[in-house]
Amino acid sequence: MVPVLNLVGVPSTVQQISKPLLHHTLGDGRFDAYNLAAQQFTYSQAFLRNKEHAPDEIDRVLTDCITKARPVYLALPTDLVSAKISSRRLRIPLNRNPPAEDPRLQSSVLDLVVKHFQEAEGDAVVLVDACAIRYDVKDELNKFIKKTGFPVFSTPMGKTAIDENLERYGGVYFGSISRPEIKEKVESAKLVLSVGPLKTDLNTANFSYNIPVERTIEYAVFPGVGMKNFIPKLTERLKSFHAAASMLSVPKFFNFVPHEKTEIITHDFFWPRVGEFFRPKDIIVTET
Repeated sequence: MVPVLNLVGVPSTVQQISKPLLHHTLGDGRFDAYNLAAQQFTYSQAFLRNKEHAPDEIDRVLTDCITKARPVYLALPTDLVSAKISSRRLRIPLNRNPPAEDPRLQSSVLDLVVKHFQEAEGDAVVLVDACAIRYDVKDELNKFIKKTGFPVFSTPMGKTAIDENLERYGGVYFGSISRPEIKEKVESAKLVLSVGPLKTDLNTANFSYNIPVERTIEYAVFPGVGMKNFIPKLTERLKSFHAAASMLSVPKFFNFVPHEKTEIITHDFFWPRVGEFFRPKDIIVTET
């Protein structure tokens, strides 16, 4: 799930009551059908019915969208589009802070994670996935890598979360079809800190991860402990590992273009060759 505002125009408040036969409805008078459908895949919903409550309702769903990193649904009747409302709420910034957490719970989770790093004697790697982006912890993660020195890898859907110019960035781990040196480094580490995992078929090369569960910490299994506040605290606890972690090798990427012996353009040749055209800050749009 991602933070998306689905702003939907709906029939006027009067028509919601009189239920005339309108286009873009189901023709059965159920004008709330789409709102009910949206409840299946959105975190929160607001169906505006009057201008007095509109500002509060709008801010409520926007706050949920931002802090929960989930889709929300906002229905705006046609007769409220031009309605004038108080500007008071515009002077109150939206609360972007994550929900308050139990400090004792956070402390116990910190102790648990640090204990695993100590038992691994610093032989650990970080695997960054899609939910690290969705929960807006890119800055926190990059600071974590710089201060701790652990090798870091991304999944296909976790790309862009980590600055790929960092010396400790080792490339993309993609299960069984990873580059051999990356596969070896990730799967042989004594400990893998997986941040924001999203283990879909497309993101794991058809579920082909070969990382033992007993050597993995998945930062998605600690209810009530959000990443935004947790990662900076973990950084402070683990920065003492920097000297040892910096000694761990990181695979280096070389864009090798093979010399084909035939005139047939193969994938092995095509993609490395295309890669030679790209420059910093180029935008590349891809699809599954």
